[in-house]
Amino acid sequence: MARVITFSRFFPKGHRKEGKPTFFVEKIWASLVDQQKEFPEFWPGWFNLNSIHPFNGNSFDKIECKHHTIRSGKWWKVGDKFSPRIWTGTPYRSKMCVIGPDIEIKKVFDIEIDEYKFIINGKLFYHQHVSRWHSDIEELAKNDGLDAGDLFDWFNIPCKFSGQVICWNENINY
Repeated sequence: MARVITFSRFFPKGHRKEGKPTFFVEKIWASLVDQQKEFPEFWPGWFNLNSIHPFNGNSFDKIECKHHTIRSGKWWKVGDKFSPRIWTGTPYRSKMCVIGPDIEIKKVFDIEIDEYKFIINGKLFYHQHVSRWHSDIEELAKNDGLDAGDLFDWFNIPCKFSGQVICWNENINY
């Protein structure tokens, strides 16, 4: 049985984009389309989104993909499945809504954030004082459905964090 992962529809309190939409639902769907996954049971909702984000047959126009999520703890492994959901109203005080089929995890990367250092699978991935790594942090953020500034604000950098990058696209490598 798949475990639940909930995704935020809006940027959280304290984020510079607080209250604005994340478009994570569309970005997750775009990721599944990018991988040529089909899930006809969700097509009615998909087509409802077309009025906001036109679907051109291959992807949602102007919507980036969200290929992974970053979560605290070390609970996930390759082959696990999760049920992607959102809250219908106030988080933890409303019903959840399933936004897609159960998704299989293709890769898991351990991630540690120590102040401004990002360490993935034990290797230094990014540090603010090494400019050549800026494209790496931008790639991590993009694959998470954000830009680098949004990623830093989401985690309230500088911070200390220990968790996993839970990836459902087998083409992502860190």
